[in-house]
Amino acid sequence: MFREFTTRIKTLSVFIVCLFLSMLFPSLLFAKSREFTLSCPYWYIGYDRAGYVDITWWYPSPRHPFPAHEMMTGDFAAACWYQNINEDNEAEWLTDQFVIPSFYTGSPFSFDAPANEAYDTYNDPCNPVWDFDQPSNPPYSTYQYDTGWSKIDDDKLEITIHYEVVDLGEYGWSPLSFTDANGSNYVRSERYIILQTYVFKNVHATEDINDLEFYQMLHGHPTGSYPIYTNAIYDTNLYVDELENYTPYDSNHQVGNFRYDITLWNVEAPSGAPDHFDYMSLSSTIEPNDVGLDTFTAQNTGMEYDIKNRNLNGEHSISANEAAGAMMWYLGDLEPGQSTSITLALMYGSNNWPFPTILTKTNADPIMIAFVHLLVWVSKTIT
Repeated sequence: MFREFTTRIKTLSVFIVCLFLSMLFPSLLFAKSREFTLSCPYWYIGYDRAGYVDITWWYPSPRHPFPAHEMMTGDFAAACWYQNINEDNEAEWLTDQFVIPSFYTGSPFSFDAPANEAYDTYNDPCNPVWDFDQPSNPPYSTYQYDTGWSKIDDDKLEITIHYEVVDLGEYGWSPLSFTDANGSNYVRSERYIILQTYVFKNVHATEDINDLEFYQMLHGHPTGSYPIYTNAIYDTNLYVDELENYTPYDSNHQVGNFRYDITLWNVEAPSGAPDHFDYMSLSSTIEPNDVGLDTFTAQNTGMEYDIKNRNLNGEHSISANEAAGAMMWYLGDLEPGQSTSITLALMYGSNNWPFPTILTKTNADPIMIAFVHLLVWVSKTIT
């Protein structure tokens, strides 16, 4: 009885703190992690100009017949390193700020450019993502953008990131591969996935960029399942991938078989959703030069420390409350004016597809979503 009472008091305290913060600092509701949004009829993703993601929501779909919930509750973030990028010989995060866990990175990349010079999103008339009548779960009706770009730079390296939402069709899919107690396996992706291509250009007039390394990290809680443990796996098994036959509308994207996967999925089914296991995957067509799985809980520990120190731990499997995975690709040297690029895919999948269902709309809105996100942050902080 006493434990139940104290739990209720704690929950009420968290709510009051969140309400106070939301009134005192309304900008916290939307954080910096959502400068622009890309979406499809079943999910949306909020980005900053460095390609950083902290919030992404998956709504009911024929392949995901469950109420809307957040998929990330973590971070999708990139870093890079090249000779003499700093005095400490450490990799630098592209984003200047993580939201949860909350810290400033000291990134050398400039975020001072006006929004109209730093990013743009739009609905590509050639891309069929929004072309036909589909249930439009709020806030999708407000953010119907399937294509975009963003840009950051330091005094030598300019990074332009291109984004394209892919429609694989009513029955199309890409595999999210993993290995568990039953051996190698995969789940099929949602109909819509997103391609994210980083273009690195040496903008210095006379100096080369040497030994460029690029890191991409995925940290999250599928099904919004905090504090349920998450499995993370690095897998290279080769399966049929319909992205091989996809022709991007933006020629910056390069496709093939996205067989190099870091896949995360919830260990337990969330309360009220029996057998509901969601998966998300960071995938590449190019084999990474280094890979690691670790926890991501704070600055200078775990995965954050591994990436900053350019020393991924080589682990291929982990189960933890804050599981994260990262891959590193060696991109070599760039002479002045020279560019190179890499295309990654971010996708969701569920163990419940194919699964016949009738879609239902949700009344969730951006303010409520952001408030729930703030509630999670405060809960983590005080516990």
